[in-house]
Amino acid sequence: MKPANNCCGFFTLLFGVEIICLLHLVAAITVVCLISSTEVISIGGVKIPPITQVLYGAWCLIALPIIIAAGIGAVYRVESQLRLYLYYLIAQTAFTAFYFVMMLFTGDVCSAAVSVDLQRMGSSMVCGFTDAFAVFWMLINLGIFLYIIFIIWSAAEHVSMSFFPDLVAYKQRLHSQVGQPIAQPITVKPPAHLQADVQRSRDQAALLAQAVSTDAARVSQHMESLNR
Repeated sequence: MKPANNCCGFFTLLFGVEIICLLHLVAAITVVCLISSTEVISIGGVKIPPITQVLYGAWCLIALPIIIAAGIGAVYRVESQLRLYLYYLIAQTAFTAFYFVMMLFTGDVCSAAVSVDLQRMGSSMVCGFTDAFAVFWMLINLGIFLYIIFIIWSAAEHVSMSFFPDLVAYKQRLHSQVGQPIAQPITVKPPAHLQADVQRSRDQAALLAQAVSTDAARVSQHMESLNR
């Protein structure tokens, strides 16, 4: 898989990484400011207990220095900081997907989004539609997370390749030439005002080669006569 050269088709890779880090930093700070260790928080009808809030708040608190380091690493081309942020995003995506799946299997989505009166009218149909809608948005969020991971990975790959630009250029040139026929030698035609001199030099070289060949033949015959 080749790394991306830009973000969203028209932004530079550096700008995309900085925007991702900025939005993630704002979201992490917001979560840290809103969590409570004593009260239950309800988001979209889903009740989040204090222990879950504290754990997720600690996870977001860990993210703050990692995000800042990734933003600085993208500017100054530090691969290790981008790689660390990449691993954090992979872990967060896995945790988020696991939490969504657990909510679907436990039925918390239907009970939180649909009132009890509507569930009495036909819980299977209403909850099925609600779960399908939740899965749809879960897949969209998962696609966004995966694209963000791909952008961060691409930035890290570009930084790692920039340490040996000559080798990378030679490797790309070599891969592009694999399977192509060997180039034929190029015949360079001398300028018009030098063609006569070039032809004269070629004739002299031919005469010299012929004379050397004749002398070699005479020497060979003389040696054979002496041996007899």
